[in-house]
Amino acid sequence: TSTAPGSQLTVAITAPAAGTCVAMTGSLIFTKQTSGVSAKFPIATSPTVAGSATGAGQELGISAAFDGTNYLVGIQGDATAMYNVTAQLMDASGNLVGPRISTGRTGGAPDVAFNGTNYLMVWPDDATYPNFVIYGEVLSKTGTVVKAPFAISTTVGNFNDGGHIICLGGVCRVMWADKTTKAVYGRDIDSSGGFFSNEYGIESGTAAGFPGGDPFAACDASGNCLAVYDTGTDIRGSIG
Repeated sequence: TSTAPGSQLTVAITAPAAGTCVAMTGSLIFTKQTSGVSAKFPIATSPTVAGSATGAGQELGISAAFDGTNYLVGIQGDATAMYNVTAQLMDASGNLVGPRISTGRTGGAPDVAFNGTNYLMVWPDDATYPNFVIYGEVLSKTGTVVKAPFAISTTVGNFNDGGHIICLGGVCRVMWADKTTKAVYGRDIDSSGGFFSNEYGIESGTAAGFPGGDPFAACDASGNCLAVYDTGTDIRGSIG
C-alpha cells in the first residue's frame, strides 16, 4: 500500500540486553486507517558491542520526515559509536533506500523536517562538550548533501536536547532551549541552508526552577508562528 503526504511514521527502540542487537523498528500509520498498522520492519539494526568504550551499536531515533516519496529518519549512533549523528532514507513500503547517511559529526539525536525542497536535519553538536552548539545539515530527497554541517546557534550552552523544527513556505524555524539558563532561541533557515534570519531570543530565561521543556511551534498560513515552551516554572508562548 502506498502512502500520501500527511501519513505518520512512528519509530520505537527495543532496549537490548548486553551483547544483543538494538533494533530500531517502524510502522506506517495512515491518516485514515482501514486495515490497521503494517508489519514491523527494521530501520537501524547495528549490533551492540558489549563493553565498547564508544557505545558501538547503541542507536536512538526521535524524528522522521516525509518528502512525498520517501522518509528520512534521524538517528543518533551507528555501528562505531553511540554519539555519531546519522540518518537513513526509506521508501513508503519500509524498505531502506541507500546506505546509512553519516554527517561526520557527533552529538545528540537529530530532528528532521522537509521544507518542500530538501531535508533539514538539526542536532546538538558536542564538539564543545560539556556545552553544545546547535548544528544543521541540508540533504536532498535522494540523501545527497546540499549543505554540509554548519553551526546554527551563535553561542554554546546546555543545548543537550537539541533543536526543534517547523517549516512553512520553504523556510524552517529552528528553536532550542538552554537547560541551565532556561533561555529559548530561534533562527530561520531557507531551503538551501542559508540564514533567513539572525539568531533571536524567544525567552530571556531565568536560572530558577526545574529544567524546562524544549520549545515547539505551530504556524498559520501567513507565517505567524506560536512558539510554546516550558520555563521550568510555567508554560509560556510567543507569537511572531
